[in-house]
Amino acid sequence: MTTLEIVGTVLLPILLGFSNVGGLGGGGLIIPVCVGMFGFTTIQASALSNFVIFSGCVVRYFGFSLSTKNPDKDATIVNYDMVSIMLPVILFGTFIGTVVTSILPEPALTIILTVLLVYTTYDCFKKAITMYRKETATKLA
Repeated sequence: MTTLEIVGTVLLPILLGFSNVGGLGGGGLIIPVCVGMFGFTTIQASALSNFVIFSGCVVRYFGFSLSTKNPDKDATIVNYDMVSIMLPVILFGTFIGTVVTSILPEPALTIILTVLLVYTTYDCFKKAITMYRKETATKLA
């Protein structure tokens, strides 16, 4: 293993742990780290990303979500109404992504993923700043 691979092996589980605890899954971290530090292709990194996100979701659901109750309602913390709405859309998006991945060349996929990750990072930071300001104002009031 090279030094870069050792750093990636140590760094990736830590970043994925923080992402999973925050509810993000970590897909946006896995792809660039796997491409940059391990030399995977974009398609290989995307497949690994899907598997790791799925694994994290299964562990989180069966390990924590089934036994955790919603503090506001007498129900589980999982909103099954939201799941029934989101699941068909996610499956359709996965189908479209599979078709697009098989058609486009790898450089085009890399550019599309980079633009998407930059946009989602910007949007996430913007929402985080808004939430921080709102919570700080509420705390001070």
